Amino acid sequence: MQELPWHNLVGSFLLWLDDYVLRQGEAFSNATMTLYPSNTRINGLYAYSAPYKQWVSNYAVTGANIPSGVFDGATFIPRGTSGLKVDFENGRALFTSDVASTGFTVSGAIKDFNVQFSAEEPQVLLYDYKWFLNPKYPKLPISGLKENELTYPALYVNFQPKRNEPYAMGGMDNSIVNFRVLALTDTIFQRVAIDQLFMDAARRYFPLFSSAELPYDVYGDFKSGLYNYLTLCGTKDSSDLVCIDEVNISTLDNKINKSVGSSVYITVADFKMGIPRYPRL
Repeated sequence: MQELPWHNLVGSFLLWLDDYVLRQGEAFSNATMTLYPSNTRINGLYAYSAPYKQWVSNYAVTGANIPSGVFDGATFIPRGTSGLKVDFENGRALFTSDVASTGFTVSGAIKDFNVQFSAEEPQVLLYDYKWFLNPKYPKLPISGLKENELTYPALYVNFQPKRNEPYAMGGMDNSIVNFRVLALTDTIFQRVAIDQLFMDAARRYFPLFSSAELPYDVYGDFKSGLYNYLTLCGTKDSSDLVCIDEVNISTLDNKINKSVGSSVYITVADFKMGIPRYPRL
C-alpha cells in the first residue's frame, strides 16, 4: 500500500462516502435554481448563490444533472466564460468580474445529504452551532446560502486516528483509524435509510488518492476535465485499497434531537479501519 499523509486518507474517504450515498442511496434530486448575488466577494470573485447546497458533481451518478454553466435568462453561459467557476460544494457560481444579468439560474442535481469534513467532535457541532434546514422547497424570504452556514440534511465527517499496532516483521504497523460521521436528517424515514446505508458499508473497500488526484480546486470546481468517481477508481490497483472493517451506529434519543431542532433526527456512525504502514521508514 502506498504511504500517504492522513489528509489524503481523509480526502479519499470523503470522495468514497459521497459517491456511495449518491449512487447506492440515489440521494439527489434535479432542480432549476435561481442564483442570488452575494454581498461579499469570494477570494476576489463575484459570487451568486443558490438557496441549496451541495450540488452533485460526480458524472458516475446515473440520472444526475451536473451543472456545466449557468443561464442568464435564456442565454447559457458555459464554465470559463467571464472566468465562470462552478462551486459545487457551496452551491454557487463564481465570476472574475461583475456580470450584468437579468437573473441567473442553474439546472443541476441537489444532494439529499451534504458531505463535509469537520474538525469538531459531534457534540460540539450539535450544541455550539446554529443549523439551517436545506429546504426541499423555497421558503420566504428567498436568498442564497452563505459559505459558513451549516445546513442539514448532512453528513459531517470527523477523522480520529487511534493507535499503531505491530502487524508484520520489518517494522510494519497496522494504523487503526476511525471516521466518525454525524448524520443529521429531517425525517425519521431518512434516518432509517441512511442507517441502512451505513450498516451495509462494512467490509467495503475504497481507494487511496494523492492530493494531485483529488478532483477539486480551491473554488470547489474541477481542477481539469470532468469528475467521474468510477473512472478515477479505475486508475488504482488492489495495493491502493482500504477496507472498512466495521461500522458501529448510534442513534440519539428524542430529547437530544429536540435540543438541536424540532425536526432533526440524528445518527452517529463510526467507520473503523486498519491501514498497514511503515511509520518508521
